[in-house]
Amino acid sequence: MATELVLVCHGEAAVDVTGLVGGPRSCTGLTARGHQQTQLLAGRLAGPHARTPFVACYTSPCRCAQDTAQLIDAVLHLAPCCDDGIRGLDPGDADGQPRSAVEQAFGGPPEARPDDALVAGAETWHQYLRRATTALGSLHRRHRGGGRILIVGHPETVVACHVWLLGLPADVRAGLRFRSDPTGITRWGKDHDAFGSAVWTLLCHNDLAHLRGQPPEPA
Repeated sequence: MATELVLVCHGEAAVDVTGLVGGPRSCTGLTARGHQQTQLLAGRLAGPHARTPFVACYTSPCRCAQDTAQLIDAVLHLAPCCDDGIRGLDPGDADGQPRSAVEQAFGGPPEARPDDALVAGAETWHQYLRRATTALGSLHRRHRGGGRILIVGHPETVVACHVWLLGLPADVRAGLRFRSDPTGITRWGKDHDAFGSAVWTLLCHNDLAHLRGQPPEPA
């Protein structure tokens, strides 16, 4: 059976609207708009899930991701499993602080100075990538037999997945970004080529058709 990783970003979070750095202390979950986005996302996933069911669902422990996973579970009945390894970047003392002020003092987002911590107690960007890519690899190994795996995470989860599957080192300084919006869908599929070698293919990135009133595409 082929393997497919379907990553979805959490819906709009309250901390994102208020401009705060989200973390275990400050994240209060989704906004009303985030709930609506996630309900549309769940409806988008339901058809493909009915045809080829997900074999597992994993979620970040962050409240906004948990809320998103629970809303999806109400439709798809996947019993999501919380995996601490795919949580967002640990913000340390920046948790709940105004993001603009924190990043101005730091000189940009965490990846701008990937070997330095935003503030005391925070992970560096490279520490985050090492942790998240290791966790994603571990999730993949749990399902060596293949199948469709749903991962509910954060924009940086998608970045970590791209770094991992592109074979880039966790201390990469690529000088590029991958945009990931609330409830955006990213899909990687692994199959074998004509010579029997396993090949990963990026099937879509940040797909938001469910929010734009477009006819749903396979997810």
